[in-house]
Amino acid sequence: MQIQRDPSCVQFLLWRCVPEHPRESEESCSWIGRCLLHAGFVDQTRETWLLVYEDPRSHHQVVLVPRTGRIQIRVHYLVPIAQRPLVAFSLACQIADFLGESYPKAEQLR
Repeated sequence: MQIQRDPSCVQFLLWRCVPEHPRESEESCSWIGRCLLHAGFVDQTRETWLLVYEDPRSHHQVVLVPRTGRIQIRVHYLVPIAQRPLVAFSLACQIADFLGESYPKAEQLR
């Protein structure tokens, strides 16, 4: 699994997860969604083309795009800027576990 800060976000709030072994997009997103629900996330989806799961404790979100397989992490804005990369890394590791992939490398957090 790779993690990349979204280039459009200068506040370290938006991150992309890129699986090492891409799978069928809809199947993969469905699996990740079920795992997130099992982990305590709440389904906040309003449209079927954009799946949104939120952790009710931290308010961090994982957004999945079934058509493309895109995985986005949204770190809650109240997290101090210095801690945001570590929060994103932790969520990416959780997603890597769901997919049976290796964890992202810490040096990708720039």
